[in-house]
Amino acid sequence: FSLAKLMNVSEEYGALSAIA
Repeated sequence: FSLAKLMNVSEEYGALSAIA
């Protein structure tokens, strides 16, 4: 499991949360 991948997923989730 990559930390960079985690950061990427978290960033995308944050963007979706902002839209919701």
